[in-house]
Amino acid sequence: MEYVIRKEKKDGKLISLCIGIALYNIGLLGQEFSDSSYSVFNMLIYIGVLISGISVLYSLKFNFEDRGKPFKVIVSLMFFWYLIMAINSDLSYFLDPQSYLTPFSLLCYSMFFLLFFDRESILRAFVLYSYKIYVFFFMLCFIPLFFKINNAFLQFFLEFFAIGSAFIFISNKYHGNKMIYISGIVLMISFLIATLGARRNVMLTFSLYMLIGFLFLLFNGKIKSLESKFIFLILSFILLLAGIRYYESEKSGTFSKITARASENTRDEVFIYFASDMVNVKDLVIGRGVSGEYYCPGVDKDDSGETSDYRKNIECAYLQWILNGGIIYLLLYITLFLYAIYKGFKARNQLLKGFACIMIVQLIDMLPFGLHAFNMKTFFVWMSVSICLDERLLRMNDYEIKAIFFKNKIKLLPWEKK
Repeated sequence: MEYVIRKEKKDGKLISLCIGIALYNIGLLGQEFSDSSYSVFNMLIYIGVLISGISVLYSLKFNFEDRGKPFKVIVSLMFFWYLIMAINSDLSYFLDPQSYLTPFSLLCYSMFFLLFFDRESILRAFVLYSYKIYVFFFMLCFIPLFFKINNAFLQFFLEFFAIGSAFIFISNKYHGNKMIYISGIVLMISFLIATLGARRNVMLTFSLYMLIGFLFLLFNGKIKSLESKFIFLILSFILLLAGIRYYESEKSGTFSKITARASENTRDEVFIYFASDMVNVKDLVIGRGVSGEYYCPGVDKDDSGETSDYRKNIECAYLQWILNGGIIYLLLYITLFLYAIYKGFKARNQLLKGFACIMIVQLIDMLPFGLHAFNMKTFFVWMSVSICLDERLLRMNDYEIKAIFFKNKIKLLPWEKK
């Protein structure tokens, strides 16, 4: 039986949200690649935010149907704490659009509202995005492979263009073999790009995505016969050995950058400055608001090229949440994720188990980086939380879940065609 992606009228608003995020990220990538602020890239950023904002306003429904009591309590507390974080911020931060239109600032917290959207519409919108975006990945992957790019471009590129393939590979039980093969290739190329660019946190994230998808391929029934599983394991093992052998032969050449950075510690100084500046009990408990900064001279440069004494971001999400919302926000965040992981693993279908694994990856990724940004990876993570906390989806089996994504393709007989 052939299937086509199911589309419902109510999904249009969330598809528009994906389009808005796409325009924002294309504008951001254009700025990073050209190392300038061309008006066309700025325009894409503003248009993307505008479309996303309108989509959120039209899609947002504080509907607690099929939500358990713990969800209501935790999410209500988090919503209240976001208000505290906003009040605790400088007013000037909200009056200057340039100060909060950056990907790791106020915009990234807006993804929290995915918890209040229609869950099935989120799923269908993300499936549609995942089935389309890989084409653009193959068209553009030569840029990070063959051009000298900065770390920000590489991070944004993979977290936008490759994250859909991570979803397909992990939820492989619901997709055809063609899409599974394509998603596996995209993930391997993404891992190669991250390795060549020496982005250790991205390497960790995408290697975990591949490992989870690999395990689901073996144990979810997609590869049915014992012989096929054995062949798949042997081929995977051979591919792994070939990759290690190639790295060993090229670690002083092609992979010299990651070889040099493998054991390099570039963040001790930043962490020491952060710890010494956040000694105030109030700052530790409630944070410094969304606009919060910490004293860390000599690391970042401002627009004029001068070294800035204060930083808004720190390369560890656990510390970033403390900076912005204090230990209270960090505890609320971890509690929500752990509860969603627990619920996800209790589900009757592979999709929610896969999403539970995604949240575990996020908690691991938050050690070397893991900051939320206004991109599809953050969409993916918060979608995982939202889906795993839906009591109706928890009770569905794999066939019912697949029916949310797809519908049977109706074949017309020759005399029925016009």
